[in-house]
Amino acid sequence: MSSQTDLFYNISSVSTKQIISIDDGIIILYEHFFDTKESDRILKDLTDQIDWSQEYIKMYGKLIPIPRLTAWYGDEDRSYIYSGIAMNPKAWHPILFDIKNRIESVCDRAFNGVLLNYYRDGNDSVSWHADDEPELHKNPVIGSVSFGGTIKFS
Repeated sequence: MSSQTDLFYNISSVSTKQIISIDDGIIILYEHFFDTKESDRILKDLTDQIDWSQEYIKMYGKLIPIPRLTAWYGDEDRSYIYSGIAMNPKAWHPILFDIKNRIESVCDRAFNGVLLNYYRDGNDSVSWHADDEPELHKNPVIGSVSFGGTIKFS
């Protein structure tokens, strides 16, 4: 595993900051926040080192697997519930802690947890949703980073 000092070495690779207005908030987009070499290494490390789980939700009286793997890491006291799934945080993994610090350096916010989603192939997905759980409070700030394939938020 890479150490904290050599995992993120190129913060100047952030290309541009775009501010996008949406109906009930704003999106601040940094394209190429992590360069390609960095992203590939981080994706491999996350895939190999994160304690992924297959969660299930109840629909129409049946338990069905959520079409992706998930993991919740964060501060000790930051449990999280979504879609009826209670998640207790695992301690910050060094890779996640480095990503968190990197994001915090440009957004002037402190994050206390991260929900990771691992989309294994074209069959995994997440449907359109609102991050409006009570734990997030009103007008939450969410840092979202994608490694691997690109995704369109629409």
